[in-house]
Amino acid sequence: MDGQISVRAVVYVATATILIGLWALGVLRILSDNQRATVRVFGRLLIKGPGLTFYIPIAYEGWCRHSVGDLGVTTSANRAIFQGVEIPIKVSPQRHVAGTIKIVGFIGKGPNSEFLVEPQGEA
Repeated sequence: MDGQISVRAVVYVATATILIGLWALGVLRILSDNQRATVRVFGRLLIKGPGLTFYIPIAYEGWCRHSVGDLGVTTSANRAIFQGVEIPIKVSPQRHVAGTIKIVGFIGKGPNSEFLVEPQGEA
């Protein structure tokens, strides 16, 4: 047995590699430029994306993907609810947005992102 690898060791390594690969496929999420994810971690709201993000179900209280075109409802001048999550929004100063709104873009990347919105029905 000198210098030889046992079959049992190969099986263990192959099994571990497959399990780690399946775990990685389950926790990785890819967000395009027109998507962001909102995550609640220990009560704080984080905005993630674009790019490769991790979804860790044990640490996250809520994970939601938001895309351009999603509809929401304003709660105040700079906050709105999209898919049950209250998010900071950015509106042009000369506009008053109330009621139903839709996401038309994002300002910034990562945790400093803001959702750019306009009233639903405008082009």
